[in-house]
Formats: sequence, structure tokens, C-alpha cells
Amino acid sequence: MIPDCSATARYGLPMDDSARGYRSRGAQFLRYLFVSAAALALDFGLFWLSLRLLQLPWWIAACIGFMAGALAAYLASIRWVFSTRRLRKHIAQELSGFLAIGLTGLVLTQAILFVGIEELHFKPEYVRLASAMATFAFNYVIRSLLLFTVRKAKA
Repeated sequence: MIPDCSATARYGLPMDDSARGYRSRGAQFLRYLFVSAAALALDFGLFWLSLRLLQLPWWIAACIGFMAGALAAYLASIRWVFSTRRLRKHIAQELSGFLAIGLTGLVLTQAILFVGIEELHFKPEYVRLASAMATFAFNYVIRSLLLFTVRKAKA
């Protein structure tokens, strides 16, 4: 948990629940951004290594990097980013859901790579970085909505 160093905490100023929720979502987003950047560094490093040194096809290199990055992102997300987890007691289901969302993101990544590399003839590394931005946004929104929120009780 990140300590509350705001003026509200220091001076006892009132803050309503909506402001607290907004602030915590903002901090959560920044932590997820940091975790995603680290996972992307791993992903991109393995992509480059597989593509340039091992001379694997771009689509295999992308899968290797993406899956390693997804696993790193999951471990960091449950440890540091998301305090609320719907499936905390069902880790296998949670990991499966996290990876299923990641695989959907991988399909998005592969589509962007195909268009950028095969159709538009851009350099693979540039296309991979562009696809990472789209995949980051997709993964954060879907994971936070489906895996890392509390279910609301039925009225």
C-alpha cells in the first residue's frame, strides 16, 4: 500500500469517497503503467533477441516476448498494482483469466504487427512499440474491470 502523503492526510482536510476513489485509481494506473513498462522491456528484449539473434520469424518472436511479459505483468500486478482481486482465492482461475485477456491482447498485437510489417513494410521494432501502446490500454481496462474489482452485491 502506498502511504498517503497528501495535504488531506497531513492536515486532516476532509475528502469525500469519490475523491479517494479517483486518487487511488490514479495511483493504481501509474503503478500499472510502471509494471507494464517493465514487462514491455522484457517483452521487447526477448522479441529483439528472438528476431535478430535467433532469427526466428517475427510472429514467433512476438509470442515469446509477449508471454514472458504477460507472466511478469501478472506477478507484479497481484503483488503491487491491484489491491482488490475478485479471484484471490482462486489463483489458477485468476491467472487463466489474466492470460486469456493477454492472449486477446496478443491477437491485437499480431494484427497490428501483420499490417505494419507485411502490408506497410515498417521496421518490426517500431511496429512492435506502437502495438504495445494499444495492447497496454486494452489490457488495463479489461483486467481492471473483470479481474481486479469487487463484484457489486445484487440489490
